[in-house]
Amino acid sequence: MNTPPSADEPSGKTGVILLAYGTPESLDEMPAYLSDVRGGRETPQALIDEITERYRAIGGSPLLEITRSTARRLQRRIGLPVYVGMRHWAPRIEEAVATARADGVERLIAICLAPHYSGLSIGKYREKLMHAVGDAPMAVDFVDAWGVEPGYLAAVAARVRAARERWPEVQRDDVHVVFTAHSLPASIVEQGDPYDAQLRETAARVAEAVGLAAGRWSFCYQSAAKTGTPWLGPQIEAYAVERAEAGDRHLLIAPIGFVADHVEVLYDIDVGVRGICAQHGVRVERTAMLNDAPDLIETLASIVRRRAAASSRPEIAVAASPALNGKAAPPTSRFLRACRGLDVDATPVWFMRQAGRYMAEYRALRERYGILEMIKTPELACEVTLQPMRAFDPDAAIVFADILTILEALGLELTFESGRGPVIHNPIGSAADVAALHATDPVASLAFTMDAIRLATAELGGKPLIGFSGAPFTLASYAIEGGSSRNYVKTKSLMWGEPAVWDRLMDLLADTAADYLIAQVEAGASAVQLFDSWVGALAPRDYRERALPWTRRIVERLRATGVPVIHFGVNTATLLEAITETGADVIGLDWRTPLAEGRARIGDRPVQGNLDPVALFAPWEALQPQVAAVLDAAGGRPGHIFNLGHGILPQTPNDNVRRTIDFVHAYRMRPAEAIGS
Repeated sequence: MNTPPSADEPSGKTGVILLAYGTPESLDEMPAYLSDVRGGRETPQALIDEITERYRAIGGSPLLEITRSTARRLQRRIGLPVYVGMRHWAPRIEEAVATARADGVERLIAICLAPHYSGLSIGKYREKLMHAVGDAPMAVDFVDAWGVEPGYLAAVAARVRAARERWPEVQRDDVHVVFTAHSLPASIVEQGDPYDAQLRETAARVAEAVGLAAGRWSFCYQSAAKTGTPWLGPQIEAYAVERAEAGDRHLLIAPIGFVADHVEVLYDIDVGVRGICAQHGVRVERTAMLNDAPDLIETLASIVRRRAAASSRPEIAVAASPALNGKAAPPTSRFLRACRGLDVDATPVWFMRQAGRYMAEYRALRERYGILEMIKTPELACEVTLQPMRAFDPDAAIVFADILTILEALGLELTFESGRGPVIHNPIGSAADVAALHATDPVASLAFTMDAIRLATAELGGKPLIGFSGAPFTLASYAIEGGSSRNYVKTKSLMWGEPAVWDRLMDLLADTAADYLIAQVEAGASAVQLFDSWVGALAPRDYRERALPWTRRIVERLRATGVPVIHFGVNTATLLEAITETGADVIGLDWRTPLAEGRARIGDRPVQGNLDPVALFAPWEALQPQVAAVLDAAGGRPGHIFNLGHGILPQTPNDNVRRTIDFVHAYRMRPAEAIGS
């Protein structure tokens, strides 16, 4: 019998196998494929013709390529080998097991790409897998069901919300959401099979997460076979007609029994159900499938992490960043050592907005892609993250992202507009607006940034990568003002005039930002920075009462990760003592506060900064003494990270960036008269 090893057994190589139904790669394979599905029984020609025509109508099933892409992305995410095994076609489960065995895999974590268990479906996958493993010395950890996995529920809920947006706002409450899954013989319920109950629980949880009112959602089955025996119902085709006769004219179908686009979705729903509804004057939309999207990958990775940890499989740690706590070995990176106040061989240096607009390579990408498109495409975000590392070799990378994607994930409409920068099109102005924001799981809703971090850290050769988030006050300011502001009139009016509403907003922002940063650490970030860019607009008393508690909450939650936390704000000279109360490990200074004075005021903790970004425009002969002055002001003490006093500006000459980094690394404090020689 193949069972997972106990925690005290020696660890062997772990692999993951994704199990899917299978699909022919060409229509010529249809007879053999259907024979396999039917257990070798002869398939009537009429059925072959019917199924062939369905595949032809949708241009062939994309299931195999989607599953392969899912495996590739999951493998990059977790750092373990991932195999694909199909139940009814190539690559078959038996082939996948043989490949895993040849690769030296001793433990397989098996996940079916169907989230709900039935003995007639998932049970059959298990039987095939165990038969393929046979008596080989390979332990199998089979995931029976994952239909209430938080990441999966969040992913489905996000797609329901997005699909409802296709209707005008005046019609949105009239949309009836129908969750569907593949039907099975009704006899399974009498036999105690959990399939029906699991599906209905998933539907109910998603409906609750989306905020669907009672009576505005249902659960149905689809794709029942014609066997002459009862199958689970109601069937979506008949139910859609019932809804039409009851007066419904708007149906949104959300397939929850499937993960990927396949014939049951692309034909049975998109062609079959849509056609029936059109005859009755009913508009039908369908939610997007998870396919190989980042939120599905993150959900699967979470399942693998737990299963691996439960069986004491340490190789999964390749996907996580090392915690830097009091018991860990001192970091070797000069950047991380400086964050801890340890001695370094040279002053570490990196620049805020290091990944971006001053580089020709970045501008070339911007000619082809929008900012949000680049941020949300992990491969592009990774490329931008790495561009300055290749060109200038600073001591740390910072992931290419934006602090405002959190607001978009919460339900605010974000665009970047030429000449205006970021714009929030539905800014917050009332208690109702705050209530309308929906809590989000950043692991799913912002998974693109975590994917970018994983891709980048794999290429950095051990150099640290910095993750980041906006701090609650700055996020709130953007959300309320709708963009940048000079005086923050709307923000302060809400903060002072409706403190209870302000507190609710700050609670949501702080919790979301903390979750987001923790997820970045789990993805591979070695340090994180909180950007409180606009907090300098507050008086010290207001900062302590209306901003500090929520920033401190984030820092406290990050303590468990063990990574250094950097706090940076603009125009914060009046707030430095209060900012130290956030508990941040490193305090960033802008150029308005002399570095020596800042170090004296924040006490015994590392400092980051603080060259005026405009100084980088100057000829090298004028720039060099300014760089040296910042280094001298640090006093030669450990715990100084050289940086700009704000983000690098687009007009910055690349040569000045390169020469500044080289100069900082080579610099040793000299007598004042020698500076610049």
